[in-house]
Amino acid sequence: MLKNRAMANKMLKAALWYRNEQDLGVIPIIAGKKTPCLTQWKPYQERKPSIEEIEQWWGRDYPNANIGIVTGKINNLTVIDLDKPEAKTEIEKHIPDSLLMPTVKTPKGQHLYFLYNPDIPNKANLFPGCDARNDGGYIIAPPSTNGAGHAYSFLVHLKNTALSKIPEALLIYILSYLKTRARVVPSTERGDSNNKQQIATVSNIIFKEGGRDEMMFHLANSLIRGGMPTGEVQQYCMFIAGNCKPPFPENEVLRKIESAFQRRGRSDITATESIRNWIAQQWSNISATMYQQDATISITPQDKHKIRTIFARLAKEGLLVRDENRAGYYRVIDKECLKLDWHNTSHHAIEDFRLPFGFEQFVEIYSSNLIVIAGSKDAGKTALLLNIARYNYKRHKIKYFSSEMDDSELNVRISKADDLDLDEFDRLVTFYNRDRNFADVLDPDAVNIIDYYEITDAFWNIAGEFAKIREKLNKGIAIIAIQKDRNMQLGRGASFSLEKPRVYMTVDNIFPDNVLKIISAKNRKENAPNPVGFERRFKIVQGINLRATDEGWNLPCVE
Repeated sequence: MLKNRAMANKMLKAALWYRNEQDLGVIPIIAGKKTPCLTQWKPYQERKPSIEEIEQWWGRDYPNANIGIVTGKINNLTVIDLDKPEAKTEIEKHIPDSLLMPTVKTPKGQHLYFLYNPDIPNKANLFPGCDARNDGGYIIAPPSTNGAGHAYSFLVHLKNTALSKIPEALLIYILSYLKTRARVVPSTERGDSNNKQQIATVSNIIFKEGGRDEMMFHLANSLIRGGMPTGEVQQYCMFIAGNCKPPFPENEVLRKIESAFQRRGRSDITATESIRNWIAQQWSNISATMYQQDATISITPQDKHKIRTIFARLAKEGLLVRDENRAGYYRVIDKECLKLDWHNTSHHAIEDFRLPFGFEQFVEIYSSNLIVIAGSKDAGKTALLLNIARYNYKRHKIKYFSSEMDDSELNVRISKADDLDLDEFDRLVTFYNRDRNFADVLDPDAVNIIDYYEITDAFWNIAGEFAKIREKLNKGIAIIAIQKDRNMQLGRGASFSLEKPRVYMTVDNIFPDNVLKIISAKNRKENAPNPVGFERRFKIVQGINLRATDEGWNLPCVE
């Protein structure tokens, strides 16, 4: 139930973002299909839905619906839909290297978002592997999923990249393709008794006076980008020019070929700038192959070699460092350091934040702090974390990420909590199912509870993973549970797991009680005793309620 509700809230939030932030009209689409939920959606080709309509659709009528963005004049949007790799390769030949457009990764290919152009038809199979969506159409938008659960996601986000006009070369290519396919001559006019039709051939190509310069340049540019030798480029262009009506002068053809070669030279500079811009948006290890997959560029063998050369040159310039463990991979050099203004800052301890058994009496918890609870199996990690949410949900924003519990188990546990307003708790605490890459989804200004951080090998990496979470935090904090062997003092990662947390606790089941022990505690409150080594003994009732079985925090007795 909670999981379905979270998904519905996600889709509603996304639909409202498209409407409020991007001024785009959206409609609900049946989940797993491409059919509108609405029996009559055509009115929304003429007007954009109201906020109230969107809230009713995704908030009540169709909570699990995907999101469709209406294309065409109403949203000033034309979309090219690429379903096959060869279509993507063909389209990229006609897009400048420097052009960046909103791009969506779809289950089968990509959507390219452009400013509305009335000349492009709303048409399936515009050419093999490519559709166009315009007046009278719509496209499925992120974060929708298809029937197999594969998601639509932004490669180049709409919020960061403005819509651009369809490039002239691409527009000419599409329109000329449509014109050529539509230009048919009845075979009876050719003396064929069979009433069939034939597509126009090179013998009757027509370049209009106003557009033939562009067409000839586009032809030469496409042949050059495809790697054709200079002599053959000239032969093909001359052949086409000689069959044009009206004829295309030979000296003009040569000038177009020369201009295309000059543009190819300039594209090396443009490609370098494009790669630099792409690198500036990355933070992990990267490769030339990853750039080719993300960027809107041609992928001819010549281009691949050029991209690898540019990457190697940027490494020599000091922008990248080669990965010694993986050939072809690089790490982006990060020279950014945040200066700490310790002299002018104010006291930023989080007010009225509670921890199990009143442990907050010993330490201050500051913004961006990490708290780790390392627990052996069935020792009570989840019960401790749920109670931290209980203690603080009325005063702090809580995000709870669970890697194991589903809706049903969560419902059973929480419903047995003593003195808890379930409706209020459900409204104020957001639960998510998540088991990896927590830094990507946590709220920088909330209390983020991670139950639990699973690591099965390369345990020393846990320090780096905690650092990623720490770097993402702003005014918020993270409480992280990790696994622990009951015979070991520390959790998985051992001393590496101690590097970032300001508070580190362990919990074990030591018959007849559960034992919570303090391993590390920084930022001790004034006049408070040092709590390192302190323990509390307790029992868990009905999976969530904590019952202390001792008198308070104390050092364990040594017999």
